[in-house]
Amino acid sequence: MAVFPLPQLEDNAVLLPSSQTNSTQPQLCDVWRDIQGAHNWNGLLDRMVPNLKAEALRYGNLAQLCYDAFDGKSYSKNYGTCYHSKRDPFNKMGMSESGYQVTKYVYANTNLLNQVFGEKPKDQGVWLGFIAVCTDPNEIRRLGRRDIVIAWRGTQTAEEWIEDLRDILVPTRLSYRCKSIISRMEY
Repeated sequence: MAVFPLPQLEDNAVLLPSSQTNSTQPQLCDVWRDIQGAHNWNGLLDRMVPNLKAEALRYGNLAQLCYDAFDGKSYSKNYGTCYHSKRDPFNKMGMSESGYQVTKYVYANTNLLNQVFGEKPKDQGVWLGFIAVCTDPNEIRRLGRRDIVIAWRGTQTAEEWIEDLRDILVPTRLSYRCKSIISRMEY
């Protein structure tokens, strides 16, 4: 399991860019919109502020849980599932102090097995990730909001890689205001 340590911040202080000097640093709960990208991280990336770095690592660790908790061993009788129940995955993964509670698991289906081998697909599909809600009052206070996380893993199994190769991406516009055709969607 690769859980990276989060930087320790005194009183959740944000290190302001050098253009701003202030004797009192704002807390994460006061600047969370900026940390989440409300202003395109202006002034936060040239010299990455500690709160932004800590939040990036925290969310990265939540995504890493999906990789670490996935049973991708094709010989396993539980292949394609999560190693842990929804009740306590954070404790089992070494993140007991996360402040989050898993509310749902996310599953995906690949139709490859059914199409190629005539096999019946699993009822629930392959485990992909989770939806978790921040329930710890201290963490909610620190964040300045009640946080909901949707975390998922990337392509890992052979079936998923083959399914990815079969997909056809076509140009699309995300909105009528978008003039460039650089985005693509699965067809």
